[in-house]
Amino acid sequence: MNRKKLHSQISDCTPQFKNFFAFALDYLNEHNKTLVIHPGEKIRYGDEPGECTGWCDGDSIEIAREIKLFEETFVHEFCHMMQAVEDAHCWNQNQKSTFWDNLNLPEDLKLNDNSVNFWNETYKVIRVERDCEARVLQINKEWQMFDSTLYTKQANAYLYFYHYVYLTRKWEVATSLYCDEVLKVMPSQLCTLKQLKSIDMSIMNVYNKVLKNAFRNIVLYK
Repeated sequence: MNRKKLHSQISDCTPQFKNFFAFALDYLNEHNKTLVIHPGEKIRYGDEPGECTGWCDGDSIEIAREIKLFEETFVHEFCHMMQAVEDAHCWNQNQKSTFWDNLNLPEDLKLNDNSVNFWNETYKVIRVERDCEARVLQINKEWQMFDSTLYTKQANAYLYFYHYVYLTRKWEVATSLYCDEVLKVMPSQLCTLKQLKSIDMSIMNVYNKVLKNAFRNIVLYK
């Protein structure tokens, strides 16, 4: 990794984040991992359809630089890397999940997909993401990079988003996910796995109202 170039790409970030970033680069280097920061607001994950703001596959972190929540997203992806390095059970289970394969199925096959099976695969992703968010909050408690109270609500919004994806079988980058209308219905404490085992349709209705323009041809699967 070109540390000088990477540091230049975060020159306008907060001092607290810069300190953490230096620590993160040491960690990645120690474990022979890589980091790529891309210009722009969206990136692709390999040959997968669609775009995202960042990803970690256990060997590399790649992230878009021009996103609004760059610092938070970087810490999130770094925590996924920690899961991989530590061989965390939730990370390994998620690697076996067919969640993304199911999302990429043609529409007619999605209709025939077993909803119980797809929920089980979705919940594997929720488990690894919930563990990741807890790690982010723990790291931020030490490094004080951003507002933990706000981040907790954003994390919950992201976790509940998987419920919405389960219902719609659609995934797109939805920047409006963290709008006030969604955040005001989010718990102030990080949701437990028990809470995330059931779908709150009152929250889903808020998502549908806010995100309806982000999804094409919405179909609620039963």
